[in-house]
Amino acid sequence: MFRPTAHRSFGYVESTVSVTILTGAVFAGLQMMGSYVSGVEIGAETQIARQLAAELMAEILAQPFEDESVSGAIGPESGESTRTAFDDCDDYDGMSEPIMTGPDGTALDIAAERRLGVRVYVEWVRPDTLLTLPASPERNAKRVRIIIMNRDLKIRYRLIGYRMNTDGGDGS
Repeated sequence: MFRPTAHRSFGYVESTVSVTILTGAVFAGLQMMGSYVSGVEIGAETQIARQLAAELMAEILAQPFEDESVSGAIGPESGESTRTAFDDCDDYDGMSEPIMTGPDGTALDIAAERRLGVRVYVEWVRPDTLLTLPASPERNAKRVRIIIMNRDLKIRYRLIGYRMNTDGGDGS
């Protein structure tokens, strides 16, 4: 008598296990791709923040050391409420913009697209050590700190610059 040999087939259990393993591998791959894309996005945002900070620092350091009519005061003088009115480097102290603007007050397209804001701090420092000493009689150096933040208020870039009084006077 002829007996057919048993054929081993691919059953439901095997196919379910295969689909589960494949689903796990695809899910892990998607998570890795998401992390990669997020890292690229943060890198691009940081690069843009670096460029914006450098442009603002160049603008600030191009200003005179101090307003001749006011001595020793950090911050904008009365009547200097916009960047177009700033006439010395310390007028930028306290500047805070949720979306960074240009000198004329219009929002920068790239900053608006990425929702990058800025904060600026200016303070007196000793010219020999560059340490902050607000009570120091030596008023010949200022530190300018620029902080660029994203929409979540996470710092994307910090830039520090120094403005020295090069006329040899006491800075007043």
